[in-house]
Amino acid sequence: MEIGIREKGSVKIVDLKGEVDLYNSPSLRVEFNSLLKKKEKAILINLKQVSYIDSSGLATFVELLQKMSAYGGKLKLSGLGRSIRNVFEVSRLDGVFSILDSEAGALKSFEGA
Repeated sequence: MEIGIREKGSVKIVDLKGEVDLYNSPSLRVEFNSLLKKKEKAILINLKQVSYIDSSGLATFVELLQKMSAYGGKLKLSGLGRSIRNVFEVSRLDGVFSILDSEAGALKSFEGA
């Protein structure tokens, strides 16, 4: 898995590529923890290039969401392919996360938050 972090305005965008699974979740947690230490208020996770996610990957996102919520931060997801979206739907996490189709739409939604 590849992890890239960039910034657009006040939003940190985490670009993921590859598989978010048991083997890669620990390195993703390290990246998320560095953002949490800075108490980033707006994080967008771009999943456009993610080919697979398992329960440990989902748990990593849930953990980030909970920790951000504790200090009033907002987490959004964008670019979910059909198979990735299905994983969120089957686990009923599509009702927990703010999921937007495009990065542009997600960035715009932060403006009103």
